[in-house]
Amino acid sequence: MQNRPTVALLYHKMHEGRLNNTLVREMIPHWKAAGFEIRELFGIRKFVPADTLYMHVDLSVVPPDYLAFAHRYPRVINGRITDIRKRLYSQIQVRRGDGYKGQVLVKTSHNYGGGPEALLRSKSWGIDFFHRAYRAVARRSKNSPYQIRTREQYRIYPSVDEVPDEILNSPELVIEKYLPEREGGRLRLRYYFFLGDHEVSASKLSGDPLCLKGTQTFDENEIPDEIRQVRKRMGLDYGKIDYAIHEGKPVFFDVNKTQGVLPNGASDFQKEIARRLAGGLRSFFPEMQAAHAVPA
Repeated sequence: MQNRPTVALLYHKMHEGRLNNTLVREMIPHWKAAGFEIRELFGIRKFVPADTLYMHVDLSVVPPDYLAFAHRYPRVINGRITDIRKRLYSQIQVRRGDGYKGQVLVKTSHNYGGGPEALLRSKSWGIDFFHRAYRAVARRSKNSPYQIRTREQYRIYPSVDEVPDEILNSPELVIEKYLPEREGGRLRLRYYFFLGDHEVSASKLSGDPLCLKGTQTFDENEIPDEIRQVRKRMGLDYGKIDYAIHEGKPVFFDVNKTQGVLPNGASDFQKEIARRLAGGLRSFFPEMQAAHAVPA
């Protein structure tokens, strides 16, 4: 390893030349201040030497050629997590006829409603195209019970028996038990952020059933072991897991490996998450830790 350790951040080529509002970019100034050299790669046209590659391909399924390219590097962050479609990992899915009688939630199987995949299919990769296209999809599907894309359009039904057949048969959607964490008259959604050995626990207290809006705070609560096991099982080095404590038991809902920030820039809350996580990059460089170890 060189005196100044290098990290190559690999994005999909569709992000080249346009804004890339991601939490990982909020960490770059902290990494540079800590002595890292950061090289951003958009696509796999050219191999750029680095000590470690940071896989940050914003698609639910990472393309095989990107995986092959990434593993040309000595170390790969998030190189083991290749598919985050909810149909594959959700442990609370419901099917008609399985005997479950409670409320159910309908959501998209792909991360972020399949928006990145829609962008990839388009030939127009302009700077603002993604957000325009995503909003257009939301407007078109606003009044349809079968076109569920954005989180605002997730649907809650009294039972799986009342879910329309079109939803039941859609490979793009998943039906899960609706298991919120109730706190008084509101709901709490919990977040587990992590990068290497650095972790952040946070949550949102909301008055609406989907926890779309609410007060976000940092928590001092210990991350449940069951939630840490989700991270371990899925092979995540960096990411975010959404979960709740339902009737005393942890229930995880969602996994994200390319956490975004607000379209107009990171909020103070998101900037603080980035600051707290940034030091976790060092955990992928054991030689750096050895160099800074205090002699016995």
